[in-house]
Amino acid sequence: MLKIYGPAVLLTLLAFGVAYQFVDPAPPRQLTIATGSPEGAYTGFAERYRELLQREGIELRLRHTHGSLENLGLLATDEVDAAFVQGGTEQAAGAPLLSLGSLYYEPAWLFYRADRVAERLTDLEGARVAIGVPGSGTLMLARTLLRDNRMLA
Repeated sequence: MLKIYGPAVLLTLLAFGVAYQFVDPAPPRQLTIATGSPEGAYTGFAERYRELLQREGIELRLRHTHGSLENLGLLATDEVDAAFVQGGTEQAAGAPLLSLGSLYYEPAWLFYRADRVAERLTDLEGARVAIGVPGSGTLMLARTLLRDNRMLA
């Protein structure tokens, strides 16, 4: 019986040994995600993902940033495993990334003082505007809108 099954068992063990050399390692047990500001919606979503992943034994570390453009930079340099990014910023930044999906629509809000009447963005020509912090998708969007309306060189 050993003469019949012995070579088959030995050959099977040898095949598993060779195949093991080509198997990828197990998925990581820790991930880092770039979120945005600690008070922002992206951080809230990341906290929910942290809870879900923790149930599966995966630790999710949050990396707070100034926004989408900084998140794209962190992804490009492999400093984070995932990131929340405003739609459209990856194309404008020239990032060769694919999205896993969309979470929600983000409205662009424009507030101005009541002593001024503005029906169009160009009505704010010459006014001082706050357009977002460096590294944020809001800054990129605001600059795009201002440039498209010939209000920014």
